[in-house]
Amino acid sequence: MKLQGTVPLETGRLVLRRFLPGDAPAVFHGWAGREDCCRYLPWEPCAALQETQVRLENWLGRYAEPDFLQWAVTLRESGTLAGVVNLHGVDEAHCCAETSYALSPAYRGAGLMPEALGAVLRFGFAQAGFNRICAEVLAGNAASVRVLEKCGFRREGILRRRYRKDGCFADAWLYAVLSSEFSDQSK
Repeated sequence: MKLQGTVPLETGRLVLRRFLPGDAPAVFHGWAGREDCCRYLPWEPCAALQETQVRLENWLGRYAEPDFLQWAVTLRESGTLAGVVNLHGVDEAHCCAETSYALSPAYRGAGLMPEALGAVLRFGFAQAGFNRICAEVLAGNAASVRVLEKCGFRREGILRRRYRKDGCFADAWLYAVLSSEFSDQSK
């Protein structure tokens, strides 16, 4: 594997870059502090901007690590921060990782997240050398399933009662795409 950390990535409409210290308000108001955006995430929304700032400072401190892969999804034309996409849980011995993402509701429905995730997958398979990238989706999150399926992921199974959310246990669906499958998808 050739892990080089979070490097800039570009698509037709997007620039994926490292987060900056001044991004905290956009992260908080865009998704991290929003109940509607965190409904299908395993963590609760940030209660205050300060909580988001602490989370962001953690990310900034980890950018020196070659296996920390966390991108701010920005609109190419305006530079507006629209979301986040990452590769985490990197397992170099087995050449695999997990992905997760979030997008501000203002930018949903325009195909931006499949575009961003596609760029991250191309990077992950072609440059970093991953063989497998997976994702866990809380049961019922149809929008996330559509993003994954557009990018070539296949549902592999159910992780029963995987997460505790709102005092109840929730199932998660396991999806994955292999390097060989993604290559076939992108032709």
